[in-house]
Amino acid sequence: MDKAEILKRSREEHRNEDIHGLQIRDQASSLAVRLGGLVCLILSAIELLLLKRLNYESWVVFLTMGSAMSLYRWYKMKTRSDLLSSVLNVLLLLVFVYLYIDKLIRG
Repeated sequence: MDKAEILKRSREEHRNEDIHGLQIRDQASSLAVRLGGLVCLILSAIELLLLKRLNYESWVVFLTMGSAMSLYRWYKMKTRSDLLSSVLNVLLLLVFVYLYIDKLIRG
């Protein structure tokens, strides 16, 4: 396979998207998830201090996004770290969904 064929296949694989643009989009997604986690943490701390309860709803949303991202990344890349991240995210999501439903039932 010559250089031109490799370049052609790369363009087809990335649908003529700019590699730099893909990296920027990946960094933006990573930053958004981290910032979302920080906001959930701050909101939970405020609610815990003022109302003596924990806001499960924001954690369910945050962990759903994190689970989807890590599961997709693992599906595409098959790395051990992505699998571990996926399992951890899904387990935490299930815990918070249970706590949220329990809070709704108990009132």
